[in-house]
Amino acid sequence: MNLLEILLLLPLAGFFITTVSPRESKVPYMVALATTLITFFLSLGLIGPASADAAHFTSVIDAPWITSPGFHINLHMGVDGISLWLVILTTFLLPIGVWM
Repeated sequence: MNLLEILLLLPLAGFFITTVSPRESKVPYMVALATTLITFFLSLGLIGPASADAAHFTSVIDAPWITSPGFHINLHMGVDGISLWLVILTTFLLPIGVWM
């Protein structure tokens, strides 16, 4: 599994865990904070020597999405040098938003 896939699916898993946890306790808050912190620290793994090149993708998802007759739609997503820093900024601000 690609690191970009994990960064997309981890907040979704945290959402489902938060929605089924009891609301009277601090469990939803702790799950949300832990999920956003783990997502931030995993997003730091996208930084590498290839991240300095803004023209090439460092992490790519290319998978068939809808393959019905007549439709051949693929999910193609990647992180380049510019969007890498926006992904890191977003994942940095999420724990701060949960904390506040």
